[in-house]
Amino acid sequence: MPEPVPLSRAVAEFVRVLADPQARREHELATMPYGEYLQTPEWRERRDQALDRAGYRCQVCNSGRNLHVHHRTYERRGRELPGDLTVLCSGCHSLFHGKPDKSQRPAAPRTLAPSGAC
Repeated sequence: MPEPVPLSRAVAEFVRVLADPQARREHELATMPYGEYLQTPEWRERRDQALDRAGYRCQVCNSGRNLHVHHRTYERRGRELPGDLTVLCSGCHSLFHGKPDKSQRPAAPRTLAPSGAC
C-alpha cells in the first residue's frame, strides 16, 4: 500500500474548518464583507463588551458621545481579542483615519419656505 501523501498546511486547515462548526463560523465571519460582519450577533457582542470595558467613553478624549468601536487590527476578525478594539468618539475616530469629522461640521443654513407653503 502506498504511503499517504502529507497534506499541505492549507488543505489541513480547510479540512479542520469543515469538520468543526465553530471554526466554520469563525471562517465565515473572517471572510464575509465587512459591512455584513458589523451586523452579526458576534460583532454586536464584542462591540458591547468593548464599550463596557471603556466605561462608555472615548479612550482618547474621554467623551461619552457618538462612540465607535475601532478595529486596531483585522487579523482576528470574528474572534477579536479585547486589545484588538478601541473605543473612539466620532471626532477622534475621524482624526485617526485622517478624515474631517462630519459630526462637528456646522449645519447647513435652513431656507424658509415661501409664504403659504406648508
